[in-house]
This record gives sequence, C-alpha cells and structure tokens, in this order.
Amino acid sequence: MVGKILEMSPTRVVIKTASAEFVVDPAKIEKVERNVNIDPYADKQRFVEIRTKDRSRFRGTIKRADATTTFLQNSSGEIPIRNSDIDGIEYLDSDKARQADRVAARPPTWELSLKGGSMFYELGTYNNLLSPGYFGLLQIQYPHFSLPFGLRIAPGLQAGYIRNSGKSVSTTKIDLFPGFATVDISYQIADTRFDVFAQGLIGVNLTRVVATSPAERLSLDFAYGAELGGKFHISPLLNVSLAGIWLAVSESGATLNHVGAYASIGLMF
Repeated sequence: MVGKILEMSPTRVVIKTASAEFVVDPAKIEKVERNVNIDPYADKQRFVEIRTKDRSRFRGTIKRADATTTFLQNSSGEIPIRNSDIDGIEYLDSDKARQADRVAARPPTWELSLKGGSMFYELGTYNNLLSPGYFGLLQIQYPHFSLPFGLRIAPGLQAGYIRNSGKSVSTTKIDLFPGFATVDISYQIADTRFDVFAQGLIGVNLTRVVATSPAERLSLDFAYGAELGGKFHISPLLNVSLAGIWLAVSESGATLNHVGAYASIGLMF
C-alpha cells in the first residue's frame, strides 16, 4: 500500500490512501519505506486475486481492511476474509484477469494442433525395425464438451505420416494417415493452466514399402491407437503439449506396433 501513515502503535498502523483508510496489524508488516515515488496506480482500487490457505481464490477490489479482516468487493457483494487465512494477494490488471478467466473456462472452440516427434517400430513381424523415425500429425478438434468432475471430451480428426529406414532391414517404409477419428478426454487441474489427457484414435493407414528391388508394395490397412500426455495453456489462443503415442497397424501378415513420443503446439480459434 502507498499512502500516508496516520497512526503507528504496537497494536495497529493506520495508513490513508486515496480511496480509504486501512488498519494493519504491525506483525503483518514486512517493510516500511518513507518518501517513496508514488506509483500512479497504487492509490487506486486495483483488481486483486486473494489466495487463501485452503486453496480458494477470490477476485475483486479491496474495499477496506483492519487488523483481523480484509473485505473484498466483487459483483456478488462484499466478502470478508480473515487475514490469518490469506496465503497471498496478487494485483491483476483487467487484461490479465480476463485472459486468466478465459484460460480457466476452456470455452468450447476449435483447436488445430501440429505435432512432431520420434516413432519406433516394435513387436510383430518387423520387431527388428527399431530405428527412430520422424512423424508429423495435424489434428483438428471441436468442440470441447464439459463433463462433471473437471473432465472435458472432444471429438476430432487427425492426419499425418511416418518415414522410417530400418537398421537391419534394407527397407524404407512410409506410413500415411489419410484419416483418423479421435476422441480426447482431458482433466483440467483446478486453478492451473495444466490439463492431462488421454486420446483414442481409429482409422485407416496407407502403407508404402520400398525394398532394394524395384518392387513396391502399397496397402490400405486398418489402424488404431492411443495417446497419453499433458497440455499447458500459454494463453486463451495457444497451448503446448507433450505425449506418448502407441499405434497398431493391421497389415496382411501381422499387426505392426509403433510406439513413440511427440511435442505439439495448438491454436484455439
């Protein structure tokens, strides 16, 4: 607080700002600076977020305070909060507060994600084809339906490719994902920008294998898989995520399993 000290005693300190007089418990004071350059915003009723020790959060403007209680004013009225219950107070400008609200709401909207990472072949007929490959995935989701207990569900579509050259097999293998339907279930961690998610996918896989001979095989195979990871919302428009992925392709001879990990960036619009 910035203002004029009207009274100072072992039991209370009274400071007058441009908007009101505040009574403060001296035991709560960390430092007093005199003859400071006044912040033009400090003597206004600024928007704050009060965090309490039980992890509750309250937003509004501080109406008044005394040695035991802080009174917060918001759209629902005046809220008394015991000073001993307060864990922290953060000043928020209006733009930051609105952005935090939009992130917390995770409103139903379109999401376009671009993914990239490493993939390995494992198990099945090609269990010796273990060299890392690169894969790119493009996914679009809409909308994100809210469910009870902080859960959300979003249907979507995904497409991409894998290119992999085997270490012990002289084969270049290219897998194309012309179409996958996805279902994403996420859990929003309360009062944070983090989500954890699990996603199932099912569709078709176009496989093109080029061997050392001129022969080339092209097949359209049934495929399915799952992803598990976490997502961080940088802003209402942008997020990043890390996840592991498993994909099974049912080819004519055997089911070829892929495992890997990716990072992605998502755009909400």
